[in-house]
Amino acid sequence: MSKQNNKLPDNYPTSISEAYDLIVKALLSEDEELIAKTWKFINEAEGDWVWVRAKLITDCYEAADAKGREEFCLLALSEHVKNGRALPLAELFTDPETNIDYLEYLMGDMTIYRVPIATPEMGKYEYQKALEKKFLGDFIETHSVDEITYTPLDTQEKIDAYNNGEYYEKFVYGKRRKNKK
Repeated sequence: MSKQNNKLPDNYPTSISEAYDLIVKALLSEDEELIAKTWKFINEAEGDWVWVRAKLITDCYEAADAKGREEFCLLALSEHVKNGRALPLAELFTDPETNIDYLEYLMGDMTIYRVPIATPEMGKYEYQKALEKKFLGDFIETHSVDEITYTPLDTQEKIDAYNNGEYYEKFVYGKRRKNKK
């Protein structure tokens, strides 16, 4: 009876981080066959490879400039439109404060989602701020295990607090502290 060699090859990944780094290296290579095999592996391999796809998406988004972030948003929304969960609205919305133009989509839950149109001089952080900005009549979505709660932003004071990162302190946690006294 022969003894099997259980030693892993020297370049074999020994951690999730090493495996991810190898996948990224393969995807960034110029070898089209290797890239195709890597994507096939990520999408069809046994086991839970969702984490790889999720990390690839988040890493790409984080590295993207304003135009790249706009493309990410439009790509995601194109699937919603194709599946009937979103309807593109015909007119552009222009933020009166910043003059940034937005594409608007009516979502299946009857909320409006806005995608800022990136300009050449817009940085990725300015784009992200524009993407996250709320306007009068918008809602804050709070997700729990089995439901979504919509909190209306129905006053300019709430809008300003939300856009300045002060909404929860002023209107949620601050009220709770006052009620405890």
